[in-house]
Amino acid sequence: MLRYIWSLPPIARHKNMDDNEEMGTKVELYVYDLTKGAATIMSQLLIGRHLDGIWHTAIVAYGREYFFGPSGIQSIRPGGTVLGEPQRVEKLGDTFLPYSVFLEYINGLGTSKFAAGTYHLLRLNCNNFSDEVSNFLVGSGIPKYILDLPEEIIKTPIGQALAPLIETLANSASAGFTVGHRFVEPRIQREVSPEYQLLNTAIEEARLNSIALEERRNVLNEKLAKKERKKKKKKKEKHDKSKGSGSESNNTGPSNYSTMADSEVAEMQPTNGDMGAEMLPSDRVLQMEADEKRELEERKRQRDPPIVFKELTDLAAEFDELCRLLEGKLNETETTNLDELRQYALENEGSWALGDNFLNFIGRVLYDKSLDTTAKVKLLNILAIAALKDDVILLLHQDRREHTIMNYAFDIDRHPIEEQLPLAQFITNMFENLSSSEWLLYISEWQYNNQGISNIRVTTKVAVHSLLSESADLQACGAAIIHNLACKEKMNKNKKLRQLLPKGSSSKVFDDVAVELTMALLQYFNGNPSEEHLYACMKALARFTQISGHEVPQLIKMIGPEPNKFRGTSRRVDEMIDEVNKKLQLNCPKQQSKLKRFIHRHIPVTRWLPNYSRFYGVSDFIAGITLGLTMIPQSIAYAALAGLTPQYGLYSSFLGGFIYLIFGTIKEVSIGATSLMSLVTVEYTRDMPVDFVILLCFLAGCTELLMGLMNLGFLVDFISMPVTSGFTSATSIIIIISQLPGLLGLRFKCENLTEGIKKLYQNWRKIRLSDSVLGISCIIFLLAFRKLKDIDCSKIKSRNKSWGKLIQKTLWFLSISRNAITVCIASFITYHHYHNGSSIFITAGSVTPGLPSFNSPPFSSQVGNVTYNFLDMCSHLGSGIIMVPLVAVLTNVAIAKAYVRDGTVEATQEMLTLGVCNIAGSFVSSMPTCGAFTRSAVGSASGIQTPMAGLYSGIMALLALSFLTPYFSFIPKASLSAVLISAVVFLIDLKVFKILWNGSKRDLITAGSTFLISIFINVESGLLFGTLINASFLLYLSARPSITIDKCKTVYGLEYVIVKPEIGLFYPAISYLTNKINRIARKEAKGIYPVVVDFDRLQGIDYTAAKGIQGILSDFEGKSQPLIFLNVNPNVVTSIIGLSGMKNFNAVCNQDDLIDTLKNLEITEKIYIAQDPSFKELLNKSSDFTSQKDNAKESVLTEQESLLAILKIITTVTRDNPGKSDEYIRSLVIERLKNIQSCGNATLLDSKRYRTSSDQDIQNRWIDHASFIA
Repeated sequence: MLRYIWSLPPIARHKNMDDNEEMGTKVELYVYDLTKGAATIMSQLLIGRHLDGIWHTAIVAYGREYFFGPSGIQSIRPGGTVLGEPQRVEKLGDTFLPYSVFLEYINGLGTSKFAAGTYHLLRLNCNNFSDEVSNFLVGSGIPKYILDLPEEIIKTPIGQALAPLIETLANSASAGFTVGHRFVEPRIQREVSPEYQLLNTAIEEARLNSIALEERRNVLNEKLAKKERKKKKKKKEKHDKSKGSGSESNNTGPSNYSTMADSEVAEMQPTNGDMGAEMLPSDRVLQMEADEKRELEERKRQRDPPIVFKELTDLAAEFDELCRLLEGKLNETETTNLDELRQYALENEGSWALGDNFLNFIGRVLYDKSLDTTAKVKLLNILAIAALKDDVILLLHQDRREHTIMNYAFDIDRHPIEEQLPLAQFITNMFENLSSSEWLLYISEWQYNNQGISNIRVTTKVAVHSLLSESADLQACGAAIIHNLACKEKMNKNKKLRQLLPKGSSSKVFDDVAVELTMALLQYFNGNPSEEHLYACMKALARFTQISGHEVPQLIKMIGPEPNKFRGTSRRVDEMIDEVNKKLQLNCPKQQSKLKRFIHRHIPVTRWLPNYSRFYGVSDFIAGITLGLTMIPQSIAYAALAGLTPQYGLYSSFLGGFIYLIFGTIKEVSIGATSLMSLVTVEYTRDMPVDFVILLCFLAGCTELLMGLMNLGFLVDFISMPVTSGFTSATSIIIIISQLPGLLGLRFKCENLTEGIKKLYQNWRKIRLSDSVLGISCIIFLLAFRKLKDIDCSKIKSRNKSWGKLIQKTLWFLSISRNAITVCIASFITYHHYHNGSSIFITAGSVTPGLPSFNSPPFSSQVGNVTYNFLDMCSHLGSGIIMVPLVAVLTNVAIAKAYVRDGTVEATQEMLTLGVCNIAGSFVSSMPTCGAFTRSAVGSASGIQTPMAGLYSGIMALLALSFLTPYFSFIPKASLSAVLISAVVFLIDLKVFKILWNGSKRDLITAGSTFLISIFINVESGLLFGTLINASFLLYLSARPSITIDKCKTVYGLEYVIVKPEIGLFYPAISYLTNKINRIARKEAKGIYPVVVDFDRLQGIDYTAAKGIQGILSDFEGKSQPLIFLNVNPNVVTSIIGLSGMKNFNAVCNQDDLIDTLKNLEITEKIYIAQDPSFKELLNKSSDFTSQKDNAKESVLTEQESLLAILKIITTVTRDNPGKSDEYIRSLVIERLKNIQSCGNATLLDSKRYRTSSDQDIQNRWIDHASFIA
């Protein structure tokens, strides 16, 4: 019963011990749907086939959840990830591996196959990690449908089209990331830094040298012991045997070390007799021995006295009994070894008395199955007493060759209980001496039964097994071993020193041992330990809180019980409890208050600011300056796109960065004016004063804030990627067309694509050559400088390698600053050709200098002679109050999904943040703002670390407003148009239409509709109609679920039809589903076979669906056709009964219950007629035969009744004997018919013909009946 119990983690061991079930640690697979159910609805639309979900998996074992991601292997409390509770929990089985072995395995995976940076979306993902760990723990992998999901998706047309992109992302993720065509290397992690590797190498070399010295010391000790044995034997031969024997048996004087010193004196005496003033070699040896003895005595005084068992048994009686049990079973060598044991144990001879092959004798007795168990017990009792001797260490060092004793101890759970107690006492008594107790802590590993074990692992296993056994004596040994381990000075090293040691070092092993023993102690505390054992265990627990100051207190808090449970047992126990409680208070901080969690969730700066470092500061400063150089010219251009003067673009560029610093969640987002927001804004404020733009900014902020407060972030998920792609491509084309007049020096405005093309055609003769040349030159300049960052300068041959890096950095800086450089050069050219208040280029015009004034948004405006009040202005803005904030939120969330690493996007928090940014921005005359893709790419390439970069870019915008506004009037419009065109041209994504054509026609319709409506009508209509088209497809899929139909047959021969809807059941689909089931029952089930509806994917139901189920049940009852519901969630059953008012609902939980239900159905005549038409002919023949008798009518009825009754007998026999041969079934049927005939049962066989027929007649008549039924 106690077998393998040592390997269980304490939680599982305690639970299984209480339940008296098979021992084992449960291993579960947590399955999360990353789409939160959307894959069930949208997969058919996106990839052309149904998927239940996009699965993320994690292994739950030993009270923790382990999963793999781009950052490597991580663990958390079960269900504690941002994904929340799992959609499914698969039970993989039980494992009997110890927690420490599992930790070593996980650490090995984390530094090799599943290291940080090795994550690949298709080939090495979280599911591959779960499969490998599952095979290690329980010997089987995870379900195949999860593991094969990437391959299933990649086989689809859209998957094949996306495969190169996925491969590119995976390759870049392992070493850095790519923005545009520039590869950015990540920061060097501590684990791969040269200094860290050098330190690890030095520590590992020191550890290996220590092990080598330990091995050399052992060899030397064994050689010296051989010399001692030879000299002792020679001395005994020279003296009188009786006198020598008495003196030797009573001698307790010189130890092994003193004898060694005597031999050294004899060998090391000088031959020349010239001593001088120096100490003789013999004196030096004696002095060294005396120093070592003093050191040992000092260590003994300082350490806590170990718990050992000195008075176990009568040693002489045990040895005599051992000799009696082994009499006649030993060879000559083994007999000599037995005598050596007598000399060592009984006559107090030193360990020199034990020969080289003494361990072979020990192994023969312990492992020979032909020997009686009593002999092994006697031997172990003798060894337990011998373990108290000072020189037992030499015997133990002999065991390092074959590990005879320690391998036997490792299998303690497999030995009989009689052998376990002396074995545990032997391990306990080895703590009596410092040398033997330290030997128990050796970490050098050897292989045993295909696993690596060491002395410390064996000691830990014996301790845990003994403490958690049902024997009180074994529990005493377990408590003693754990107490002795905890009090060892080697286990109580300095905490800071342990943290500096590498993984796999002895201190790391001791931490793991402390954790494993702590879990055993906590399980032991769930019982009723005695005061003595409780004190030893509580003292050990107090020491473990010092050895592993973080893990052990956390385990105590998580597993329990609380140490205060035992307060009042005794004074010394209370003192130990106080020590434990001190560590718990220091290392287990209280759970964060709700207010603190609320602040961290809604004010993200409180998360990262406390850990803000100098490196982060420098990186954010560089990224902020770079963003400022990009933002200033872009803001001026975006203001012109919105029909405003340049300063309004800068008004929108500083306050958003300051606010996003506090409330923002994505470091790459840079709040300010954007091309999309400018284009959408101008749609609603065209030909109106700037007051309308500022009010739109305020109202958009209020709408965003209201959406955030209502937690409407999920609404963003209903706008699919095809809609977003079509909308972005259309707006980019519209922006390019709208900027062509400024690029070519024309003076007209256009509202849409068709109007712009028409006016370009009408005014092409008015194109200004100077503006056209400048604009086209600026575009060429911008595109060329965009490529500078892709130039590889590492191949430049130079003596100084730093020149190549310097040139590379310079080119990169010029590339990302190209907008500012272009605008500055164009402005300088304009200024140079400025004469008498005129210029050869069309310029942006005069700009109001200085910073904006802080005023409330305008709630009224004067347009010509008409005054617009607040309601009039809102009426004019119309749907823009909804569309502008919607576009802003979509943009920010899209940026977040592109750059966030852990896959979690806080859409609601982004709504709140954008709301605050726009509301505050309206007080400084800002236009509506959001994040921009171009600026996010620049920030990411610049090494941005936190949203703090927005502070520096905002300061640059303020500096530009303060000092540069007088020069903005020299900025030519052609250069601004070139900046805009060069920025948005790369947002046009026409390749997606080809991908959708090959993969999903529905998505192609959605993207194409959005694109065309945005181009030829307006962008807000395109976004709205695209969303509605996408929603209509979703509603269609919900109203017309895919249904799978299968024909099945039970082992008893009964056929049935199983119907499986692919999605949940709600009111749009109930009518379709009920009609479909009725049609299946009529055609597939032929109106008689049972129909089984599998509701495995049904998670909820509404009133309409419940009434529909009630109606179809009534229809089937009227037709006397069975209708069964399979795999129905108990909550759904409760809802159906409650909503429909039905008292009985025919539902089964699983396949086994379904078979039992079908087996118990009454078999009617029409089912068998349908299954075998020959049965109908048989009935007709029987009717014709009986109609020839006198009482025809009565005979026909009784004949048919008899036939059906005997048919039931045949069916019962067949059902009760599944898998039997036809001949066997026939014999049973005939035997049953004979019994009926002999009884003359008038109820079953009323015809005289049957009562008088012979056995052969009965067999001939019913042989065919049995054949087709069987």
